[in-house]
Amino acid sequence: MRIHIKKKTKKNGSVVFVIPGMSLLTPDGEKLIPNPNGLKPMAYEALENAISASHKAGYDAEFQDEFFPVERQARKQNAPTLGNQRHIMVKDALVQAFPTLLKRLQDKEALVLVSTIKALSFYDKSDAIAPILTHLGHESSDVRSAIQQACCTLPSLETLQALGHAYGHSLVNDRNAEMGYRVRLTILKSWEAMADCLPTEIFSVVMTHLLHALEEEQWLIRSTAASVLASLAERHKQEPSA
Repeated sequence: MRIHIKKKTKKNGSVVFVIPGMSLLTPDGEKLIPNPNGLKPMAYEALENAISASHKAGYDAEFQDEFFPVERQARKQNAPTLGNQRHIMVKDALVQAFPTLLKRLQDKEALVLVSTIKALSFYDKSDAIAPILTHLGHESSDVRSAIQQACCTLPSLETLQALGHAYGHSLVNDRNAEMGYRVRLTILKSWEAMADCLPTEIFSVVMTHLLHALEEEQWLIRSTAASVLASLAERHKQEPSA
């Protein structure tokens, strides 16, 4: 593919050489790169600069029927395909979306929270753990279920430690409150989901809490704790000893 360079004269009489560019969103703002299919003009004061910019982007250049080919080996190594450019645009947009998704965790709509928690869980960022876990006691079972699933894809050790801290905090501050029961049950359900996909030794940081849960008054908590321990015992037996 080649980029066609056009010569234009400004109102003040100065001449510029224009090539098509494609807009990319980056953390530093909009960035234009030469592209034959681009819709945004990129102007250069010298023809040589327009040709050089086209070549750096990996494209041949043409001006007034004169052909300026890029060196083939360099083109093969450096030419950004349209597919690659689209991939970069999506990647940049996802990076920019992360802080906005964190803000959406303050939303009052349960469906928004469910989708937001799911989206954040795939970023593999520890920064998302604490904001997500603020909803452990949410009234919506869909939100609590989303948290349980998210815990399987968030950073494992940090998530287990944060859940253990939340469990202890609940025991101290709202042991017998309905909210406290919901929080601890969501935590145990999260551990139950994680027990199916993580190595058993990583659960060493929460075993004390699991043993305590076996003695809780609420039968759902005792039942879920036993289920987590059953999964860990089964998998531990199957795993090779160190």
